[in-house]
Amino acid sequence: MVFDYGIFCKNLKVLRKAAGYNKFQMSIQANINYQYYCNIENGNRIPNFKTVISIANALKISISQLLNCVPLKDSSVLELSVISKLKSISDDTDLLIKLYEVLIALKTQGEEVERIQQ
Repeated sequence: MVFDYGIFCKNLKVLRKAAGYNKFQMSIQANINYQYYCNIENGNRIPNFKTVISIANALKISISQLLNCVPLKDSSVLELSVISKLKSISDDTDLLIKLYEVLIALKTQGEEVERIQQ
């Protein structure tokens, strides 16, 4: 898979929103300059590896998750936000898996209802 910087920037925005940060809060959490962070998210600057590590740590995700080249949708924000909150509530993996399955089922049902209404 080839790294796509455009997808990285879009995913960074989705992940930041899922974590509940605005751009300023994100720059503080990652301990980087606000304008530099904005330039990264807007695709105007390429972060060095140290910055990538800082951003991943601020988002509480792995570097490989941050550098994932699969586009995330803005609708993923709620899903990612719920999952991150669940992780902070419990370390019980089985419970988290079941709750995630319920979340996916609810999302799928909502999409089916939308399709039927259209």
